[in-house]
Parts: sequence; C-alpha cells; structure tokens
Amino acid sequence: MLRQAVQRVNPSSGARLVVIAGLLATSVTLSAAPVPRGDSLEARLRFRACVAARRAAAVDACQAALAAGLGPQRAALAQVLLARAQAVLMNWDAVLVAQREALRLQPEDPEASHRVALTLLYAFGQAAQSEPYLRQAVELRRDAGTHVDLGVALSTLGRLEEARGEFAAALALDPAALDNRPAAAAVWAALQPTPARPGAEATGEHPRQ
Repeated sequence: MLRQAVQRVNPSSGARLVVIAGLLATSVTLSAAPVPRGDSLEARLRFRACVAARRAAAVDACQAALAAGLGPQRAALAQVLLARAQAVLMNWDAVLVAQREALRLQPEDPEASHRVALTLLYAFGQAAQSEPYLRQAVELRRDAGTHVDLGVALSTLGRLEEARGEFAAALALDPAALDNRPAAAAVWAALQPTPARPGAEATGEHPRQ
C-alpha cells in the first residue's frame, strides 16, 4: 500500500503539477514585491516585461532582464519567474537551473530552498537530493507544506518513522495541510499502523509497522 501511494507522487504529469502550482502561487507576491532602485532604467523596464510576460514570451523576457544586469533582489525574482515559465513549458532541467540560481542569490529565503526541493522531488523523483533543501527550508521557517513534502521524501527513502514525524508536524501546524494534497494524503494514510485483528495474538500475527 505504501509503495503504491509513493508511486503516485513519483515523476508524472500529476506530480509535476505540484511544482507548477507552487510556482504559480508565488507569482502575484513576486510581481508586487518592492525592489531597490539601483538598477539601470533599461534593466528595470526589462524586469517589468519579465513580470508581465507569460509562457514562452516570459522565458525570453526574463532572460533579457537578467542579461541587462539586475541587482541581486530583482535577479532572484527574475530567476523565479523564469523557472515558472519553464515549468509551464515542462523544461525541467531549465527550471532547476533557474531555481538554484535564485537560491544562490537569496540563500536565506525558505521558499527558494523549498522550490528547488519540489522540483527535485516531484519533477525528477530525486528524494535523497531534495531532503537537504527541505530541511534547510524547515530550519528557516516552519511551514506545514514543507513538512508534508519532507514526509513524502522520507517515505520514498524508506525512513518511515521520520516520515510519520514530518506528517505529524505538518498536521500540528495546519490540520488541513493534506486537504488538497490527495497523493500526499495517501502516503500519510499508508504510513498508519494496521490495527491488529481480533485473535491476531493467538495466531502470532502482528500489526503492520
């Protein structure tokens, strides 16, 4: 049961939608975020074009903005928007490159760590590689969604007790953390010990751990 549940969050169109949804959810905040005025007029105009553009046009616009010489804060935002555009186009290698550059520019941003982890875990199925990014994100800011993703990663790696702890931490922070995450909810359900059937002790049967 656990193996089947974990397979539901391995790389697939559905799992990769988790990455896209996470990127799209941050777009409004990013476009409205205050940024410093030290960049050149050309760089600022190109950055605005990057924010406004969509799909393939956003890739070109954000790359042009980055080439214009943005300061670190705007450059990090442009990299996130570039990653969002590449995710919509399913260019996962390019998504990861942009996300890692955004994290390099803002290493104390928990969302930057979380975004890298989402791509590694759900787009590439690299649970072990996603774990340090998830732990970094949790250390910077306790967030129910990050605990859920860490629980998924640990269950994929067979570290079931640790996975249970992360899911429990997520639900303690937000009891509704799994309401819109059916695949992750299936992993959590599969992690629950199976109650012993009446008479199991007499037959030597034990609950599933």
